[in-house]
Amino acid sequence: LPFLLLSLLPLLQSTHTACITDHYRDLTADVFKEQNNARTNPTAFANRIDTEILAYITSDNILNKPNYPRIRYSEGKPAVQEAIDALKGTDSMSGLTEEIGLSKACFDHVDDMGPKGATGHSGSDGSSPWDRMDRYGSVGGGRAENIAYAGWPTGFDYVAQLIIDDGV
Repeated sequence: LPFLLLSLLPLLQSTHTACITDHYRDLTADVFKEQNNARTNPTAFANRIDTEILAYITSDNILNKPNYPRIRYSEGKPAVQEAIDALKGTDSMSGLTEEIGLSKACFDHVDDMGPKGATGHSGSDGSSPWDRMDRYGSVGGGRAENIAYAGWPTGFDYVAQLIIDDGV
């Protein structure tokens, strides 16, 4: 599972306080750390999904975990179990290192889309993820963009939801 999280796009307001900025900087670092946890030890990450997410999904597909947003899943437990099984069948990979150009491309998209409440991979100027990445140099190998919107409290939650891919 090649996890390259390029855009963590919470719906930001046009005014940012230092507290909010620090929160999202810390959350972005946590997402990056958790993506590498999923890559370097997919079985352990699968076990966390099992205990921290699957166990809290109700029979009507609602995540009912204390102090978390109530989220209704489209597919529910089958999608979560599929992600767990896929991770358990995935060999460990090396961790990724941060590429400043990719981070800049990500934050350009956040700054563009967030204040507008817009969603999607196309920027308001019609730019694609590849256009934004190319603004900051060339990137070898495959490139992709994954975007998460839910307002999850931790990096683990964002990475887990991208892996679970419920309803997509």
